[in-house]
Amino acid sequence: MENMIRQKRALKLIRNILALAAMGISLVACGANKGTQSTTGDSARSAAPSESAAPSESAAPSESAAPSSATDVQFPLTIKDASGRDHVFSEPVTRFGALWYGSTEALADLGISPRAGLTPYIDSVFWYPNGPAEIVISQYDSLEEWAQADVEVIATRLPVKARNKALEDAAPVFYLHAPQYDETSLSGIEAYKENIRLIGRVVDRMEEAQRAIKRFDQVVANLQSIAPEGASEFRVVSQLATDDQSYRIVIDINPLCEVLETYGLGKCVGGMKKRVNAEWFLNLDPQWIMYGTNDPESKGWELRDDPVWNRLSAVRNGRVFNSSNRNYCCSLRGLEHVLVDYAHYVFDQSIPPAGSIYDFNPNESPLLDLHKK
Repeated sequence: MENMIRQKRALKLIRNILALAAMGISLVACGANKGTQSTTGDSARSAAPSESAAPSESAAPSESAAPSSATDVQFPLTIKDASGRDHVFSEPVTRFGALWYGSTEALADLGISPRAGLTPYIDSVFWYPNGPAEIVISQYDSLEEWAQADVEVIATRLPVKARNKALEDAAPVFYLHAPQYDETSLSGIEAYKENIRLIGRVVDRMEEAQRAIKRFDQVVANLQSIAPEGASEFRVVSQLATDDQSYRIVIDINPLCEVLETYGLGKCVGGMKKRVNAEWFLNLDPQWIMYGTNDPESKGWELRDDPVWNRLSAVRNGRVFNSSNRNYCCSLRGLEHVLVDYAHYVFDQSIPPAGSIYDFNPNESPLLDLHKK
């Protein structure tokens, strides 16, 4: 194991030296020609994490720049990740490790499957039609497993964590924006768009990145075009399943809520993360419920037998959606899946529901074809 890690360190050092040398040669040969671009990702201001789990180390603040969308990527490439850290790549990365749902899903929109992924980030992930990670990592911080997987980069979300730094012995850690978990200069929608751009540059697939972003914008525009009068007042709540059938609301910084409220499609109600009593929830009376479970195929809410549940408008009208504890992150394609069901159950039942996350292809979304019928 120690020999393997030493070999990885040596290879990484050689790659960086070659990349820097090539960059220097390019500048001399081209006379620092302005036609040669080095596109960089947005650097984010990172603050103390908002997760309720163990405290983590936040990234050092860096200057914020507007997200860029240039499709011309040239190597060697120097790029800042979401934490503001510089990375140098001598050639497009082909072997990614995924330590977050959003990492796998951004890659999926570029037509790529991760080389390796941690077990929790292989299940409940929108990887179709590319397929899940080739190699399953069973332990988050197993240097041995990550080294054996031979990944070039490990992609995860903000905030920067001490345990992630330990993985640097296996491969560089590349951070993506995640507004739910750490402060960033970008909103939920723009954060996910920039994540696709960041990885798109690193793998040299910016045309695919732009197509994914354009697809999402078209889905939202089409949904907006069929929104009935008064849609902006439609009450949506995000609720976590609990063993005792209590009511726990999760809003926080929810990208889906941002989409609904920005485009007049609905509004999230209930406030921040908290437990509430049943009568208070009944008075809130949501018209659509994102119900967080640990199983993307579950309909656990059908087993609830508390007296309040069946009196709710959302329950009476069959408008309860399994959000699989995502609530609702972590990518454009994740948002597109829930928007299809929202369109079906809330706006127009002639629109097919989204179906399983395991065979949902956003490029074939029924919301892309609304005006072709």
